[in-house]
Amino acid sequence: MMRPNQVDRFRSAANHPTPPPVRDAVRALVQMTTQRLLLLRARQEARFLQRVQDSLVLASTARKEPRSSQQLLEAQANTWMELFRADGITLWINGSVCSAGKTPEVDHLERERKALASANQRLEQLAHFDPLTQVWNRYRIEQAIDAELVAAQRYGAQFGVLLFDVDHFKAINDTYGHALGDDVLVTLAHQVEASLRGCDHLGRWGGEEFVVLARHADCTALAGLAERLRVLITTLHVEGLDTPLTVSVGVAAWQPEDSCKTLVARADQAMYRAKHAGRNRVEVAEGGQA
Repeated sequence: MMRPNQVDRFRSAANHPTPPPVRDAVRALVQMTTQRLLLLRARQEARFLQRVQDSLVLASTARKEPRSSQQLLEAQANTWMELFRADGITLWINGSVCSAGKTPEVDHLERERKALASANQRLEQLAHFDPLTQVWNRYRIEQAIDAELVAAQRYGAQFGVLLFDVDHFKAINDTYGHALGDDVLVTLAHQVEASLRGCDHLGRWGGEEFVVLARHADCTALAGLAERLRVLITTLHVEGLDTPLTVSVGVAAWQPEDSCKTLVARADQAMYRAKHAGRNRVEVAEGGQA
């Protein structure tokens, strides 16, 4: 709602329109001012860029004449603080700490650095590893499969995946409890991972399903690895479990038209054929020969 005095001013302005010459003059003034501001900003940015270039030139020259971290800081501190609009600069070089300007205490900075590194490590652990078994999670194993697909397309490197599932795992949970079921998954994951080559990787696909990414292996080698793992798992001992532990394994070797989704899907189909054929066995996906 406009006040009475505002209405009067509005009516006065409407009754006395701005003459065209005045409007043109104002428009020209605005344009000139805008251009001037842009020019000033461009000059300021150019000065900063020149300082960066000068620092690079100085650094390249200094390679011939090695400087200590303290000498480097003394030479560049003011430029760096102005460039980054900072009150102080601290350098960590080969365990040596040098500061200029207003900076927190070195001990405080070191604690903050270690805390940040620890937090980053925990985040990476959460992002890439299964919290129960401590092997790769599904996201991380899919990343590795995608990377291997790129290498296979480019260089023709053979590889494949093994998808296996613990037989009658629901019955184990129902009979012995979920705590023992977790022990089964942890023991299985640790033993399988320990038996793999350094270039192979194990990931938990979900629930009681696991995936092995086997690099530099054709279909025959993949089937042999799957059989070796199947036999290994039958020998595992889990305290409190008095029934044999077995798995059904599906094997799929990479084919040129494969994506991560189709490769794992073929292994999944082979695994379910192993289930339907009586469990505790290895089946190779169609298109491969064992």
